Amino acid sequence: MHGARLILADPDEATRREIREAVQRYGYLVVGSVGDGRSAAQLIFQREPEAAVISWQLPLRSGLEVARVVEEQMVCAVVLTAEELNWFVLEEAREAGVQALLPKPLTEQVLIPALEIAISTFRRYREVALQNRKLREELETRRLVERAKGLLMQTRGWSEAEAYAFLRRASMNRGLPLRRVARAVLEGHLGT
Repeated sequence: MHGARLILADPDEATRREIREAVQRYGYLVVGSVGDGRSAAQLIFQREPEAAVISWQLPLRSGLEVARVVEEQMVCAVVLTAEELNWFVLEEAREAGVQALLPKPLTEQVLIPALEIAISTFRRYREVALQNRKLREELETRRLVERAKGLLMQTRGWSEAEAYAFLRRASMNRGLPLRRVARAVLEGHLGT
């Protein structure tokens, strides 16, 4: 992932510097480095990096809270770091959707492979999520079109082909997606 853009968030400036130096040796580009959770979240949403290395123990907003928001919005991969790893931390990190959980102090031998895997896993996850969203929208469009065709067939006495041709013409003539035309028919704003 050479050239991958990273955000670093740790309350300790020396730790951030060490991480920066380590990742830069492997070709990563650090596009932001902050010491609190609020700044970390803002920076992640502004710069949209490929990954963020976030400490669990951040002031103003915990690393876990930041990770939850970043995962929910599918912004980037999150590698969470913690002084102490236990089942509670592991379970919370899992529920927050982080791609990796690493113990402090970090070493290059642990951090770099975790970053590589986290970024590639996140990319696949985001791709699948976007495909899923697209399929849901297509299914919803089909349902709306079927209902609109049924309404047109019932109110105008048209065949299914005639009702569909009407919807397609209305979509092209108005420059609107078929979904919006079907919804307008169902809401009584068009053609019934």
